[in-house]
Amino acid sequence: MDSKSIDIPEILFSYNTGAPFTQCLECDKDLTEPTVDYFVEKVFRNYQDHKAQDVIIDYAICVTCAQKFYQKISQESMQNIQQYLGKAMEKNMRRAMAQNEELFERCVVHDTAISESEEYQIFGHCRGTKLLLNTPPYAIGWKAINEISTKLSQSTKDEMDGFFNKHFTPDPDLFAHPTKPKLVLI
Repeated sequence: MDSKSIDIPEILFSYNTGAPFTQCLECDKDLTEPTVDYFVEKVFRNYQDHKAQDVIIDYAICVTCAQKFYQKISQESMQNIQQYLGKAMEKNMRRAMAQNEELFERCVVHDTAISESEEYQIFGHCRGTKLLLNTPPYAIGWKAINEISTKLSQSTKDEMDGFFNKHFTPDPDLFAHPTKPKLVLI
C-alpha cells in the first residue's frame, strides 16, 4: 500500500450509508478492491444562522470513468482550471502540510475557512479503503467555485450540467445558489 495514504476519513464517507463508497457512480465498479483508484466528491451547504450544514450531493467515480469525463471537457477549460487551481493549490497545500492542518478546513484557493463559505466542495483520491495523499485532498469554497465557472467554455458547462442532471436530483432549495453552474471537480 502507498506509504502516503491514510484511512479514508468519515467526511469522505457516503452520506447515505455512513461508510466508504463501494461502487462507481457511473459504471458500478467495485471500489472496495485494494487496487481500484477512485475519486470522492461531496458538496455541502452551510447554514450560517443555524450552525448547521447539509450534504447536497456526494459520489465516488472510478479513475477510468473520470478519465472518460475529462475527455469531454474542452482543452481550453482544462487549461483554465489547471492554471487557476495550480498556483493556489501549490502555495496553500505546502503551507497546510507544513502546519499539519486538518484536511478540508480551508479553501485551497483563497485560504479561507470553509465554515465561512455558503457552499463548498471537497475532493479526495482514494484506493480501496485508503485516502491517497500524493494527490492531495482539498476543499474549495463557493467564491472559488464561482470564479472557476467563469473560466469554463459553454460546452464544458453543458457536459458538467449533463453529468449532474444524469446522476443527481437534489432539491434546488438545498443550494445557496440554485441557478449557478454545478461544478463537478472530479
